[in-house]
Amino acid sequence: LRSIGNFFVADDFTWLKWAATTNLRDLPKIFIDSQGFFYRPLDKLIMFFLYTGFSFSPSGYHLFALLVHFLIGLGVYIFILKLFKNNLLSFIGAFIFLFLPSQAENVFWISTISTNLSTLFIIYMLLAWMKFRENKSKIFYVVSLILALLAFLTYEMSIILLPLLILL
Repeated sequence: LRSIGNFFVADDFTWLKWAATTNLRDLPKIFIDSQGFFYRPLDKLIMFFLYTGFSFSPSGYHLFALLVHFLIGLGVYIFILKLFKNNLLSFIGAFIFLFLPSQAENVFWISTISTNLSTLFIIYMLLAWMKFRENKSKIFYVVSLILALLAFLTYEMSIILLPLLILL
């Protein structure tokens, strides 16, 4: 929670500059042209709206990052629970994920929005895929495809979801 009071660091300023120099008319272009920046259109869209709401006030961005991190932790808990059917193991796994020191960068830097959103979409895509495999529900199949697409629109390293699906 202390991160809420942190100022921006390092690459955060790159994202802020991009958001500050973008207007509403430019948003459709981010889906077809990377404009010399990463092709991460969903991140750019979210960053634009975060900037619109919070401008240069870092607490809103950090609250958003914490919310996403918490949702990922919840997804990790549910994922482990579905795999091992053990509440204690699920709690320990989610706790380790949430408080592992290597996760600090994902909480303290808003520029890690790509990693955070990609992870969020991947973990819930895996959960939807597991539900599809259990119930053969076409709805969960479509949900898993949508979440996979959202992951690819946030971070190019989302390609990891293909081997994860094979392993699952």
